Amino acid sequence: MKKLLIALMVSAFVFGSAVASAGTFTDVSDYHDNFLAIEYLADTGTLVGYGDGIFAPDGDINRAELMKVLVLGQGIEPDASEYSNCYPDVADEWFAPFVCYATEQGWVDGYPDGTFKPGDNVKKVEAVKMLVNARGLDGELPESVDEDLFGDTDNDAWYAPYLHVAKMMNLLEETGGNFDPSDKMNRGGVAEQIFRTLVVEDMELDEFDEDSRNEFLGIEEIVISMEPGAFVYRVEVDDFENMELVDFPTAEEYYNWPKAAVWEDRLFYLSFPHVLEYSWSGELLGYTDLDEVECSTDMELVGDDLFVACRDVGIYQIDLNTNEVTDFYDSSDGLLSLQNPDLGHSGDVLWMGTFDGLAKIYPETGEVVFYDDELGVEGKLGTRVFARGSEVWITITANAYSPGYAMRYDYENDSWDAYGPEDFKTESTDRIDFNNFIVSDDGVYVTFQDGGPSKVMLKKFNPDTDAWDEIYFDAYTEFNENFESYLPAPETYKSVVYENWGYGQYVDAQIYDGDEWVTVDLDVYNFIDFVYDEVDKYYLLGSSALYSFLETDRLPEKIADSVNIWTTNFSELFIDEENKYVVFFSAEMNEMMGTWTAMSVGVYDVDSGEFFDDYLEFDSDFALEYDEDWNIVFNFGQPVFDYENEMIYLSVEGIGDLEVDIEGEIFRFQNN
Repeated sequence: MKKLLIALMVSAFVFGSAVASAGTFTDVSDYHDNFLAIEYLADTGTLVGYGDGIFAPDGDINRAELMKVLVLGQGIEPDASEYSNCYPDVADEWFAPFVCYATEQGWVDGYPDGTFKPGDNVKKVEAVKMLVNARGLDGELPESVDEDLFGDTDNDAWYAPYLHVAKMMNLLEETGGNFDPSDKMNRGGVAEQIFRTLVVEDMELDEFDEDSRNEFLGIEEIVISMEPGAFVYRVEVDDFENMELVDFPTAEEYYNWPKAAVWEDRLFYLSFPHVLEYSWSGELLGYTDLDEVECSTDMELVGDDLFVACRDVGIYQIDLNTNEVTDFYDSSDGLLSLQNPDLGHSGDVLWMGTFDGLAKIYPETGEVVFYDDELGVEGKLGTRVFARGSEVWITITANAYSPGYAMRYDYENDSWDAYGPEDFKTESTDRIDFNNFIVSDDGVYVTFQDGGPSKVMLKKFNPDTDAWDEIYFDAYTEFNENFESYLPAPETYKSVVYENWGYGQYVDAQIYDGDEWVTVDLDVYNFIDFVYDEVDKYYLLGSSALYSFLETDRLPEKIADSVNIWTTNFSELFIDEENKYVVFFSAEMNEMMGTWTAMSVGVYDVDSGEFFDDYLEFDSDFALEYDEDWNIVFNFGQPVFDYENEMIYLSVEGIGDLEVDIEGEIFRFQNN
């Protein structure tokens, strides 16, 4: 039995021998900036909240409270009988032992009038001085401060040496701009500074960093892997309206498949090649590990089981109660095709549409039924599933071998009713191109281009007449601007997510939390291809540009734009053995006509930084080639680099041979 590896971020942090649960304080959410610091210090008894279970992270902290935190932070509990009556206004109160001990140690002084003023709020610069003294960092104080610290601080002020030490050791949350030295210190900020000093001391560091923090806490880093064995990137999430990659910002837009599922208080979001797991507060809890679940093309929740489909691999059944892979379905179970799997479910039945057919899976028994000729339609290239309640529909994509169909499942007879272009009464009756297909609580809706991409038709299925009634027909732009007003309420057809489509692309996705829809902009960048050389230089092929970065940088830099990268599966990136040239080859096809339309190439000279690209348009007789299973015959071979003659030779199965002049000219192409 395989186990799905889920990396937990805050639901179970191990602090030494103690475990702190997320949300110890009701007013400190697990995505608060100081959450880790507050949780750790609360768990070790250094910090306490108020009687009503709150911590008040943004609340002020007074001098007496800060002394207690600093002393307890050293693991010291002074004897009240020994430490008392050290100031006229500090006698035998609860804070007296801490104030008196700190005074004896020289961490803090009273005021010129001899008082301590325990109830006065602590200013930010005062807190920094007390912390530096308490942690024994005063030996690092410089005689003078020459570098600029912050825009609003004075290098000649009494606090400058203390601020210098704290900034150099990265104990401050502020890293640039202003510091606001006279502002009052809040409780969350104190927790953060104390926690960072503990990490620095325990790990024997020169300065605080997040990797050492994670090691100190004993938690596993949250990563998303670009390729197995390649490079990894950390992901941080603020909330549903601001999900972002911090170490690998989106280099180029990619239209994620907006598929999500909610199980109990967790959200699972499909972002190829991963399934990302979130709490409802928007915190990333984990991701599928590529060593166990090799990819993710689609997913579907059935009861307590999450099914993750992987193109050309199989379907994983994951028990969310145990996070274990409990079953796996592939061709040995009767799935005749796993190309472009698309999942849906009705009751306890899991449906899977593929590029070549349709499968019905009974998870409880493991029985698989694959529909092929039983569908009774021609083509069957590109089957998508739409199911809700007892309604199960599929669409079959229009292409050179199919005019396109919508099909409804007849449970009683285990058969399918087909609706083709003539049933939708399109202006051009020879094909139907679906845009949105919606199975909602109050009916089945479909939108499609009619009369070209400038017109859109919206129709609703009438089960009484077994026909499609027209709801709307108008210019595409007007329809798109008022999209939601013509459709049923989103929560009636997708319990979690629905696609908001622009023409030919996904614009965004929205998640329904039971009360409202929230737009999710999760730009996990999906590259077309990825290579790296022998000196840790990485290259990414995006949808319209080429990028590079060093392993130590993590931040990609665009090195070349290109309009000749076709955003299809037929684009690949190569680097030669001498790491001198990075080359992409890309092919465009017209699947509707069954012909290749163009092939392009891009060559980047690593040494000079020069780049050129070009493309060849094909005549109409360059038809697609298919094998006996109607799979497209296409494959880029490994290019051969001829350095002496400055040529690149490429053989393309299904198309022909190509010769490229490295200096910038495609001059010969021979069709097979």
